[in-house]
Amino acid sequence: MLAYLSGVIQIVQLDKKYLVVVVNQLGYKVFVPANLFEQYSVGNTVELYLHEVVREDVNDLYGFLTQTDLDVFEQLISVSGVGPKVGLALLSALSANAIVQAISQGDRTLLTQVSGVGKKIADRLIVELKTMDIVPVQDSSTQEIVAALQQLGYSTNEIRTVVQQIDRASEIEQQLKQALALLSHG
Repeated sequence: MLAYLSGVIQIVQLDKKYLVVVVNQLGYKVFVPANLFEQYSVGNTVELYLHEVVREDVNDLYGFLTQTDLDVFEQLISVSGVGPKVGLALLSALSANAIVQAISQGDRTLLTQVSGVGKKIADRLIVELKTMDIVPVQDSSTQEIVAALQQLGYSTNEIRTVVQQIDRASEIEQQLKQALALLSHG
């Protein structure tokens, strides 16, 4: 099973939402969220976290720039009635952070604005993923803070709450001190 890919973009198919990434003279067709097309073009090097879908008639790769995006995608497609195309549509229209927030706050309106997501699917996402075990990570410093807090044994919900409150403009050490202070005050 493929999990990660780093290579040069050979083909960009905007209308079909995929890239062909060449690694060691072998091209991989990878379906990606729409925001990747704004950031990358033919000839660029790209690193993608992958989800592979293998069924009798399908062998598709779905690629994401961050592990968080991949984690959110995998949580989304774990819900009955939500396939990879809907999961990709959600991550094309909304950031991973916005999806997690919409689900945790029960914001059906935001979710149904995405093509392919009706009221029933939005409700199912909210009910089944209300306690989604993912902390959206915006940048590398936040990723370090999340990793440090996880190592210290804090829960995903505690980390998610604290990460939203810390001053991300400060140094990593200061951010960690802020997070620990917030966690110790309950």
